[in-house]
Amino acid sequence: MPSFRRAAVPIATVVCLLAAGCSAGAEEVSVGTTCEEYLSRSGEERQDAAIRISSEVDGVSSPGSPMWALSLDSACGSNPSMSIGEYFSNGSE
Repeated sequence: MPSFRRAAVPIATVVCLLAAGCSAGAEEVSVGTTCEEYLSRSGEERQDAAIRISSEVDGVSSPGSPMWALSLDSACGSNPSMSIGEYFSNGSE
């Protein structure tokens, strides 16, 4: 039994470090993010990103509106290779 405990502690530590490293490495959603990457994020993160980015891109009607989250989710579902910047530049006017 003692040898199991000695092995379990380092393994648990490695698993925890790997999990923390993966989540810490996630970049913020930006205009260069693809729709596929965008849709892999949590709903809250997508909503925050859509609202933020709609305020950063020139020529967007109603910048900062929460409606952008639903609209972007829908558009990205149809075109996963499109970038967020392409959506706001082409389809948001």
